[in-house]
Amino acid sequence: MTIESLGILGAGTMGSGIAIATAAAGLPVVLVDASEAQLDRALATAKTFYDRAVGKGRMKAEDAEAALSAITGADDMGALGDCQLVIEAVFEDFDLKAKIFGQLSGVVPEEAIVATNTSCLRVSDLARHMARPERFLGLHYFSPAQINPLVEVVKGEATDEVTFEAAMAFV
Repeated sequence: MTIESLGILGAGTMGSGIAIATAAAGLPVVLVDASEAQLDRALATAKTFYDRAVGKGRMKAEDAEAALSAITGADDMGALGDCQLVIEAVFEDFDLKAKIFGQLSGVVPEEAIVATNTSCLRVSDLARHMARPERFLGLHYFSPAQINPLVEVVKGEATDEVTFEAAMAFV
């Protein structure tokens, strides 16, 4: 499985950083947050990041423009319905994450991979809240995600090999 579309749930520091890095790599990103103000901040952060990259000669202006236009903001989880990979990047609250994963199960396609960016919660415990725990794993991006290329891939007890291999190829 080749991942060609990414959804990110949570447009804070980590979610926006993951979106910036992924869009710069050429993939379309749907960035979802319940707060429109947070989405606006995330898109402004992306623009600033790309503008600085152009100013420092690290990125061509047309590539920066393409990367910025590859990020779509949405305030409804339903916008993730066509994503092949969805990464949850909300704050570290188990109950909130569990609720989100229960909702995501009814939104994402059956073949989609869902990941958590958690750094302190057990992937297997969170996977229990997914309809398809075999399609769930951890993708722990290190901060700042838009600069740091280090990503820890964490298999849960139920994560299948196809999911793991697709995630490894993605990162």
